[in-house]
Amino acid sequence: MSEECLFDLLFDIPSFQKTVREVAGVDAKATRAATRAAFMKNPSKGRLLDEVFLLPPEMLAKSRYVLDDSPRRYVRTSSFKTNGRVLCLLWIDTTSKPSPPDRKVEDAINLPNIFSNKSLQSTHKDAWIIALDPGATCIVGAVAYDPNHPDQRRNLAVTTKSLAEPERRYRDWLEANTPEAICTAERECTKSDQETWAVFLERFVISYDIARTYYSSTKYKRKRWDADKAKRGELDRVLEGIVKMVDESMGHKLSGGKKVIVAIGMGDFSSAKSRHVMFTRYLIRKLRPLGYTIVGVNEYYKSKKCPCCTEFVEMPAMRRLYCRRCNKWYHRDVMAADNMVNIVRGYLEHDERADN
Repeated sequence: MSEECLFDLLFDIPSFQKTVREVAGVDAKATRAATRAAFMKNPSKGRLLDEVFLLPPEMLAKSRYVLDDSPRRYVRTSSFKTNGRVLCLLWIDTTSKPSPPDRKVEDAINLPNIFSNKSLQSTHKDAWIIALDPGATCIVGAVAYDPNHPDQRRNLAVTTKSLAEPERRYRDWLEANTPEAICTAERECTKSDQETWAVFLERFVISYDIARTYYSSTKYKRKRWDADKAKRGELDRVLEGIVKMVDESMGHKLSGGKKVIVAIGMGDFSSAKSRHVMFTRYLIRKLRPLGYTIVGVNEYYKSKKCPCCTEFVEMPAMRRLYCRRCNKWYHRDVMAADNMVNIVRGYLEHDERADN
């Protein structure tokens, strides 16, 4: 809790009112809000804790309780916890190493870049290739390459909306079937600016218990389990469609010495927990044990150049691209996956990245 919260909880005690009014320098008829505002203007951090719990000053200051020759330095946060007898404070160790910067997707899923795998040129010379490009409109755009028919491509585009359909249906069910009493209890768990912390906490305990009882019920858990199962089912359908492009099926290992390379575009997404990263991790977990070789491919210029003539394309409409030289229309994510196929082929055949 914060010091403001503790102030509101204790203000109904007459002795506490007298103490804080004396410290704040206000008269005995000052209101709660006026007393709190005057008291909190004190520049000394932790003044309320000092007055209530009689803490030594060094416990409320920065780093003064450590030895002068100690390399450790701490900063006390404004949050604390107490049951009226025991006070728990929280310090942050500022001498520890800073948190690492946001990692790229390839780091989050530990996926090696194709150009770091030198053995592919000797072991996968005539391999089938599946290129996958995660996008905004499509959770993945896929293009498959058959070494027996090098001039043909098999395309697949899976929209993000279709993959999120089970979750949408679950939310619709939850909104339509949640009792009004539960909705009221959820609203009661929010504090308004006009009420005190004491009133809010008393109401919160009752409302939270009502909501927890409902969300712990067998009916709710069964529906949540069904939604998670349907979500996994959609992911399995997508993977089944992907492996069918190379004449395979899920649940069966590659046989007869067949080699398949799955190249995944390594774009930068807003979060390492995004839907694209979740899908990529699920794909790796399912396909790698079946014998598929999974690598990453950098994405620069893949959605800018035509995979046939390597010229820059035009974008007359969102997610739709047009090559004036070839007189062809492309979907942005599918074209990027087509270019990734050329990159993998160029690396396997010539040990270099393709021009596009």
